[in-house]
Amino acid sequence: MVIPKKQIPILIILVFVICWVVSIGVVAADSAVVTVGSTAAAANPGDTITVPVTISGNPGVAAYGLTIAYDSNSLTLNSIANAAGLCSGGIFDANTAANGTAYVSWITGGNSDMTDNGDLFYLNFTVNKNASGGNYTVACALTDSAASNFINYAEQDVDVSIVSGTIKVTANGDGGGGAGGGGSSSGGDVTAPPDTPVPIEPTTNNFSDVASTYWAYNDIEYLASLGIINGKSGNQYCPTDNITRAEFVTILARMSGETLPIYDGNFNDVDPGSYYAQAVAWALAANITNGTSASGFSPDSNITRQDMAALIYRYAAYKGYSFDTVNAANSFGDQSDIANYALNAVIAMQRANIISGYSDNSFKPLGNATRAEAAKMLAILNQIINSSI
Repeated sequence: MVIPKKQIPILIILVFVICWVVSIGVVAADSAVVTVGSTAAAANPGDTITVPVTISGNPGVAAYGLTIAYDSNSLTLNSIANAAGLCSGGIFDANTAANGTAYVSWITGGNSDMTDNGDLFYLNFTVNKNASGGNYTVACALTDSAASNFINYAEQDVDVSIVSGTIKVTANGDGGGGAGGGGSSSGGDVTAPPDTPVPIEPTTNNFSDVASTYWAYNDIEYLASLGIINGKSGNQYCPTDNITRAEFVTILARMSGETLPIYDGNFNDVDPGSYYAQAVAWALAANITNGTSASGFSPDSNITRQDMAALIYRYAAYKGYSFDTVNAANSFGDQSDIANYALNAVIAMQRANIISGYSDNSFKPLGNATRAEAAKMLAILNQIINSSI
């Protein structure tokens, strides 16, 4: 059949319209954004963190599949949990393979799309003890399977853009992680090396709450006589109170005998006008402390036993002192709980007989130290360093 020339433009328009209408049935749905959450504050080795994976701009989804990728040398993926509410119905499946890759999938149990925005599921990680400081990416990608794409109930593909998340880890600083148990009022595990000079018997009692029969009396009075320690309230030392990070760093700074620098605002939680600000500046410059995060020092937190060991070890190195080996190496019962940044310090101080552990062969790395225990340990440290000069 010959089509008259005047009808050809009409047919062309008709064919275009038909193609456009047909194409509507197969066009992909609007794009959604899947975002892996990021930590706001830096975590410490040993910390457990929950990271949400969320969806926004959701045009309607009936099934999805995602691959999770993370650094398994620094992070352990403990679990993947379906979010209550958003995807609570249907079939949720996930694994937590230890090789840095995990898979998540969900299929609706109803006859319509899930159209809400919010949390899809939660990733629960533990920061490994040997994790170095830095930012660790947690990435998602579409699973390479035709049955695992983001699709709606009409079996149309849903375009998805994915935003990776970041877990920040403390830069092998002092740690500062975890709240520990209180320190012992009987001296804990502090011991003195065999050849350590005994502090000179004090001739005065500087503190009304430290009796001459108290186990750490000589050590407290020794440091007080040098102007290294002060009382907390009037003439009270408060020996059984836990010692804070600010107090401990201040004592180390005074022990150094150096002129302390002006604090220049490295940490957002250190008041430049505080009594400890210059001590923190000194310790930072001397590489004795890195803080508990990139921007925080946590001055009012009680110092943990592993952080105290780490700071003492770095102070000794700063002073050019190497701990002598007095004891054979001892593996504490909870040695695996000691953070990587503090492990060498704890081992060196145990072999030097400065610490010996508790009666149950534990070190209690996240436990706290009392002001009396700190005085005992720092009095020993000050004497052995000065006697080696």
